[in-house]
Amino acid sequence: MHLSNLPRTINLHLDNNKIASLDQLINVKNLKRLELLWIMNNPICDQSNFEAVLKENCLQVKNLNKIVVKVADYNDEIRVSKK
Repeated sequence: MHLSNLPRTINLHLDNNKIASLDQLINVKNLKRLELLWIMNNPICDQSNFEAVLKENCLQVKNLNKIVVKVADYNDEIRVSKK
């Protein structure tokens, strides 16, 4: 199934799906209602910058791999806190 067929998706669990590159997640940024994205236990998680790149491209995501992502209003600084 193509992600563009899921425009109302709020929670997306892609754990253990052999996702190896950000190119495989390119359509996630088009899910405007997406708030929770879990992609744990995928090869992509071994890349040092994958979380930063994903957060930068998917500003709507508020929870990435069980980590709450908050964008401060006053300076657009990304703040992360474990939940």
